[in-house]
Amino acid sequence: MWRIEIRAGKDELDNWNIKTFANLEEKAASLIVATLEAIRYTMPTNDLEASRWPDHPLWSIAHEVAADVLAPYATAATRGKVIEGLRAAALNHFRSLLPGLIASYGYLRGYHSNDLPAVLDQVAILVRDYAARNPKAMAEKFRRAAERYALLQ
Repeated sequence: MWRIEIRAGKDELDNWNIKTFANLEEKAASLIVATLEAIRYTMPTNDLEASRWPDHPLWSIAHEVAADVLAPYATAATRGKVIEGLRAAALNHFRSLLPGLIASYGYLRGYHSNDLPAVLDQVAILVRDYAARNPKAMAEKFRRAAERYALLQ
């Protein structure tokens, strides 16, 4: 008897947007099958290029059995689809904030709703000027954003 153990750490669970046990129950089958597809247990040969080594027969059997047994429980969710959904949710969040921020900024600057093009011009100038005066700070803001949202790429 052989036992194969598949582990998904915090980062991988986050990538699949698994935050609760209910999320795990919903996506566990897809997560396991995707993990088995992403990782290979091979049989080394004389070939120096490991990517050409054949899969170990035990790994092939494990992959086939997991795919067959878990198929009824698998969701349409894939890591890519989950990441795509999370990225869309983040973009929608920022999109929903921008109109209110711009309207508030414009109002406090003395503009009215029919002055929107002028407000947008002012916001663009403000951001360009900030970036020109504070290139290191702006680069740091992008670096932090890249770090915060790296998993959504």
